[in-house]
Amino acid sequence: MFRKHRLHFILSIGCWVSFLLGAQLAHAAQVKGKVTDENDNPLSYATLYVEGTTLGTTTNIEGDYALNLNPGNYNLVFQYVGYLKQKRSITVGQANVQLNIQLQPETLQLREVIVNAQSKDPAYAIVQQTIDHKKQFREEINAYQCQVYMKGLQRLDERPDRILGVEVPIDTGIVYLSESVSELTFHRPDKVKERMISSKVSGNQSSFSFNQASQTLYSIYDDLLKVEGITERGYVSPLAKNALFFYDYKLEGVITEGNYLINKIRVYPKRKTDPTFEGHLYILEDLWRVTSFDLTLTKDHQLEFLDELTVTQVHAPVADSTWVMLSQNFEFYLNTFGFKGSGYFSATYSDYLIELNPEYYDLTSSNTETIDTSGVTAPNPQLSYTSIDKKDIKNEILKIEEGSNERSDAYWDKMRPIPLTTIEKKDYYIKDSIAVIKNAKAYKDSTDQIQNKISIGNILYSGYQYQNSYQEYTLSIPSIIQTLQYNTVEGLLFNLGIQYTQSRDDNKVNRVTTHLRYGIASHRFYGQMEYRHYLNHRNFETVTISGGQFVKQFNPDDPISPFINTLETLLDRRNYMKLYERTYLALGYQREITNGIMLKPAISYSHRHQLHNETDYSFFYRDSRDFTSNTPDHIKVVDTSFEDHSALQVQLGAAIRFGQKYISLPDKKIIVENKYPKLNITYTKGIATLGADIDYDKLELEVEDDISMGLFGTSTFRLGAGAFLNRKNMEFMDYQHFNTNASVLARYDEGYFQLLDYYYYSTDQHWAEGHLVHHFNGFMFNKLPLIRKTKVQAVASLHYLYTDAIDNYLEMGFGVEHIFKLMRIDYFSSFIDGHHEAHGIRLGFGF
Repeated sequence: MFRKHRLHFILSIGCWVSFLLGAQLAHAAQVKGKVTDENDNPLSYATLYVEGTTLGTTTNIEGDYALNLNPGNYNLVFQYVGYLKQKRSITVGQANVQLNIQLQPETLQLREVIVNAQSKDPAYAIVQQTIDHKKQFREEINAYQCQVYMKGLQRLDERPDRILGVEVPIDTGIVYLSESVSELTFHRPDKVKERMISSKVSGNQSSFSFNQASQTLYSIYDDLLKVEGITERGYVSPLAKNALFFYDYKLEGVITEGNYLINKIRVYPKRKTDPTFEGHLYILEDLWRVTSFDLTLTKDHQLEFLDELTVTQVHAPVADSTWVMLSQNFEFYLNTFGFKGSGYFSATYSDYLIELNPEYYDLTSSNTETIDTSGVTAPNPQLSYTSIDKKDIKNEILKIEEGSNERSDAYWDKMRPIPLTTIEKKDYYIKDSIAVIKNAKAYKDSTDQIQNKISIGNILYSGYQYQNSYQEYTLSIPSIIQTLQYNTVEGLLFNLGIQYTQSRDDNKVNRVTTHLRYGIASHRFYGQMEYRHYLNHRNFETVTISGGQFVKQFNPDDPISPFINTLETLLDRRNYMKLYERTYLALGYQREITNGIMLKPAISYSHRHQLHNETDYSFFYRDSRDFTSNTPDHIKVVDTSFEDHSALQVQLGAAIRFGQKYISLPDKKIIVENKYPKLNITYTKGIATLGADIDYDKLELEVEDDISMGLFGTSTFRLGAGAFLNRKNMEFMDYQHFNTNASVLARYDEGYFQLLDYYYYSTDQHWAEGHLVHHFNGFMFNKLPLIRKTKVQAVASLHYLYTDAIDNYLEMGFGVEHIFKLMRIDYFSSFIDGHHEAHGIRLGFGF
């Protein structure tokens, strides 16, 4: 679920903020109170709004609400799922108004039903009517703008002291509390723009909220509802086209609200483990619209890291029969890896500006294109001639305004539509009060002293990191397992990597990485250093300088991990890694020249020296198996050894993503996923000058993307092709090599073959390759009674290669991932020109 890991949130607003704050709020009064049930228990997240408008709010978890209104007469509507709607007429003057509301449980009337052997519950006919009309409900609004207030809270009730020997630094209690105010613009079918005007994070005034309204635009009329960061597969809506295959329905009764009859329908899965919800829909008779719903997911429904998630929405009418969302709430409970907690994200939507679709509304009579339903100055909708131009919605899906995190407490007291609860006020007070103390050098030094303590877990397997929070730098040192390696060229070796990172305002500024390496069998000492300077985080401008004398794999992508090679060499007596010595100096640069086009030029000069095996030791198979030489085997090249030589290489790379979506922070840019593939173009030139011997030209093209297939899972593909335009003078390390894996311990990185020899089919001419991996995300195994309880998932893959030496190489694999949430196992079979070549099992990490 977290493969791509990922939840993205996005926001925006205009110049009316100054007017709203400076002019309107100066004269507005506040209507506030508490909403309770028949027993005076608070009703959390109850919705209230001014009748005929979209001006409203919701109650907090304690049932309290607050709504700013200009002087005038208003009808306030209070509603809560499962309770009767209540309307109150009030007059607002200059003084605040206290209005407490007690809602009564809904009174359900039973419909007259004719029962026979063939009859179905009338809920099915009501649901079918809604499904038949949902195309209109999805398309009747061309575009809208609205203001969104979001508040998120996450608390931790229990936590483990350590994970894999490493101390867990998070305390119990509220771990995240944040509020945001945004302007959200949507244009059908899927264009979204958001600008965050205000952001407040408890205990960290310099950070920004990740409460992003645009990522929670879920419509009950969509066929599939997918919550980023919660599910990979998505969940079938109770109103999907094929919903009757997944759900059963029961009409629990009818509610009368004014001129409306509302059907209360219970929805529940036909099969408990299907990706489905359970809960209630409230559907208007004759209009067949959903007025509100509450739907719940549990672990039975393939939730990965949560025990339970409940989604609630409340809608209200505007512009005659058009309805919009007024409030939305996500409430969840967590229980995984020893962590237990809960939280919520609550949002209110107001001040709508709606552009209606002329296919469903006659707009010619009034010559209007847009309806302003803000209700700030009057309770009735106002007509406007301003349309919402989708051309204004660019690829910047979220812009966080500079200074949005610097709003005063007075601002939030006025703008906050959902009052803070007692515990939230306390959290703000305590964390904001000690924020100044936390920024002091003495405090940071004291916390660093605790964090910088060395443990056995740091030494053995996790590595150690020294942190200086005040000066904003870290020093990282690998563990013993990461430092000790073994290969046949150097024998037992110590490869110590030390990394120094200097940051400023949570952004990396400089990074220095040093590697010191000594092989006991080879008696050779190596060292290299890389310096990376981050010039501009908004366009990803970076300069990299590196150099030294070090060992290098013939494939510059280093496909054989040192850990896997160490195990294979010592335990299975197979020395897959082939190394040569390189003394080099390199310079790299990257910069995004315009949105979606990244240039990556680089130049390097190196002297390359042949290395040989220096040890013959292994734990097993010493009498039955020989190590291979340190020169790679190749189908055409009899001897891949080489004489000492020098190489001057220039590389020009470009990464292109058309229609690239991104988030703008005041000091950085964040790229988000979008529907278009990514194109990589690389041209490499070996130049025979300045004493260099290598002379060749190589051009490479690569396309990669992810494709969501709804309930059927997600596919990832990578297609590559290229050719050598000139190969006047080359050595074997200059060939085009392919990322492969011959060990039973797999690397499941994208673009890897699993049964192909590392160098046997490398080429100096032309090639084409393709990789497709499909993650079923529970589509297959959730049907199997015993297997589905383990929450493992199926995965299938297909890999293809064509070169001058091999016409058609094909690999097919099928496996199981998410084993114990972490592991993956696959069975692969390979074919050359349709003839079976090899097969094998691969084990690795897959989650």
